[in-house]
Amino acid sequence: MKDMPRRESPIISSRANTAFKGLLELIFSSGIRESGFFLAGGPKVTGEIISGRPDLVAAWIRAPDMPARPPALAHAAEVTLSKALFNEVNPAGTPGPLLKVRAPEIKPFIPDAKWPRGASLFIPFGDPE
Repeated sequence: MKDMPRRESPIISSRANTAFKGLLELIFSSGIRESGFFLAGGPKVTGEIISGRPDLVAAWIRAPDMPARPPALAHAAEVTLSKALFNEVNPAGTPGPLLKVRAPEIKPFIPDAKWPRGASLFIPFGDPE
């Protein structure tokens, strides 16, 4: 079969776009809880996810001046946002594309349950929002 030319995803520039709205919700813990997905960014983190658990990646999110989705994520959607919209879903300003990743199930904490091997300290943190 002959290689087909790669088609770039259309650039989303409207704040009213459903895909953009869905990504924007993922910058809040309530959106992560409701959807079961989170956004990951930064070359080290995204590289580790792509090499270790590419099956958890649902989308490659980029601005027009960023690289296209790598072959390892051929199964994932590619979402191209205008630079302004990309910056809105990337409030920390991490460099490079973002990944929309399926969040692992977090089991409820049961204080009386046996602690896992190697756990020696438990420090509760506040709400990340």
